[in-house]
Amino acid sequence: LTNDANYASHDEIDTSYYTYEDNTVNLNLSDNSEYLLSSDSLQTVSVDFSTFASRGSTAFVTLKSREIAVSMIYPEGIKWSGDDITDNEFVPVIDKDYTLAFWNDGININCVVRGIDV
Repeated sequence: LTNDANYASHDEIDTSYYTYEDNTVNLNLSDNSEYLLSSDSLQTVSVDFSTFASRGSTAFVTLKSREIAVSMIYPEGIKWSGDDITDNEFVPVIDKDYTLAFWNDGININCVVRGIDV
């Protein structure tokens, strides 16, 4: 294929990858990062956006919500869409794997959530 539109290739994208195995995780999302929360006994995830400032930046979080529904702590004002969203709040349920895709559009921090039953 020819890259006539000059899209960035996989090797040109500066993405940082982080893995956590703890039951309680504090995430300070960075621009263009991916976070894997791999614990089957994850209980609490706290998300901060103080370093997620660049317009157009993205961050992905993958987590497991198993026997106890994960408790999510995050600042107000996120625009949520997708699975297990109630009144613009993400409410994880038990026995699901989630992928959260965050992006900063320059005005809002947005997140689309996809959950897969396990």
